[in-house]
Amino acid sequence: MVSLPEGEDLEQIAAAICAEAGIAGATNGVVEMARLCLASELLRGRYEQSIVHREVPFVTAHDGRVLIGRIDLLIPEPVKSNETAGVRI
Repeated sequence: MVSLPEGEDLEQIAAAICAEAGIAGATNGVVEMARLCLASELLRGRYEQSIVHREVPFVTAHDGRVLIGRIDLLIPEPVKSNETAGVRI
């Protein structure tokens, strides 16, 4: 996992993962996209409040199949008390 909040090891990890997936040429684009995420106010604010969840496992049914995986980065949105709680992915 990339170090938060600054992503000091982002380039190294992105290069290794892209090489493993056979898309080494996409490394720069992956790094750029990740840097935008790391710089976002939403991520920075939630990280400072310690409400960022990483590698969250999930199991769900879809079209008669069971899907199992992990959510890379889950950032809960605050819900006002007079609103219906929901999940937005």
